[in-house]
Amino acid sequence: TLDSIRDVLGGRTVVNLTSGSPDDGRAAAAALPAGVAYMDGAYCGPPAKARQGAGVLFLSSEAEAELDRLRPALGVLGELCYTGTKIGASRALDYAVVDLALVTYASLFSNMEMLEREGVDASQLHEHAAKRLSTVPGALKLLHGRCAGERTDAAYLASPVATLGTIHSFWASRLPYYDAHGIPPVFPKAMAGLCEAAATAGGGDHWAADV
Repeated sequence: TLDSIRDVLGGRTVVNLTSGSPDDGRAAAAALPAGVAYMDGAYCGPPAKARQGAGVLFLSSEAEAELDRLRPALGVLGELCYTGTKIGASRALDYAVVDLALVTYASLFSNMEMLEREGVDASQLHEHAAKRLSTVPGALKLLHGRCAGERTDAAYLASPVATLGTIHSFWASRLPYYDAHGIPPVFPKAMAGLCEAAATAGGGDHWAADV
């Protein structure tokens, strides 16, 4: 698409809102002729949210001044969030934010039959999920702080919040139940597999390390 309109892009600003990875955003920027301002975006929300102007548009661009000029037009889609000058940052943030929602939904679908089979009232799930989800922003800050520190075996073994072994058991302990009742085990198996990969990384034994 960009190749087909190169001749008319001089002096213009290109705002790229197509889906894709940070590398895809940088590839689009590299395909532009010199002198064209480029704004890389990632829209967080389904089409209905865009039509209602209720989503979030993550944007990254070296042409920050253009954001102010285009804000009235882009703001029609919803909240604008400028992630900085590095092309690709907007897409990385979108992936991370959307993943939080999608993993939550995948977890619900994985547990739905068990909840129904065991007679759990959906309102109880909603109530206690809301309580847990309200702690997520604080937990993310805590995790960022811990991960920004020392990354050695000694650091991961000191005062673990929860060990890899404990979290692995949390996922793996339900697999016999799923098997007995014919419930697809894809999600818990994947999560248990992540713990196993971390615990045995480099041929080591890291089960006692902080998750």
